Amino acid sequence: MCMKAEVKSDIPHAPRLLIELEVRDRYGNVIQRHKQEGKSFLWNLMGLLWQLFQGDTSVNLYEPSSTTGSASCTTTCSVPVQGSYFSVQAPSGTTQYGILIGSSNQSNSTSVCSLYSPLTSGIDYGATSVASQLNVNSTQDTISFTITRQFTNNSGSSITVQEVGIAIQGNGCYPVLARDVLSSAVTVPNGGTLTVTYTIELTIS
Repeated sequence: MCMKAEVKSDIPHAPRLLIELEVRDRYGNVIQRHKQEGKSFLWNLMGLLWQLFQGDTSVNLYEPSSTTGSASCTTTCSVPVQGSYFSVQAPSGTTQYGILIGSSNQSNSTSVCSLYSPLTSGIDYGATSVASQLNVNSTQDTISFTITRQFTNNSGSSITVQEVGIAIQGNGCYPVLARDVLSSAVTVPNGGTLTVTYTIELTIS
């Protein structure tokens, strides 16, 4: 079992991503933990904010034309600013949005808009849940909330997870807002579970 050290952002007032992964075997025993700071909000997040701040009634975001082997921004989708769009709360069994996992350690760039190699075959995706309220810590001057999802490996063999991300419900597309390569891969045995928790935190200064 290993726990990676948490590294503080050099810019404390910027929104901070913390990623935690916990692996359990088929008997519920914790066999691995991993924790790191996420550093890779993607183009889609900035594009979303930019267009919303302009008062647009729909925003143009990107997803790749193929979800395997390429994560480049190639396909444009228009997402209306209404209804349940922009939600990450994917129901169980939905692999297109919510918290996502993959097997690639390919580095990010400004043109990346998806995971490179999503893991879906033989993996049961639980529901993605968002905390029901903001957590305000007046002592540390932080405001935060969490996003969580559990995955069960029923593939028949172990899987290795090297990338994680967050995608939203679009208008027939599923733009990815954040993707990080893990500094140390985690291995989920057959029958085991992986719980991924994102914490998005803002320090007020």
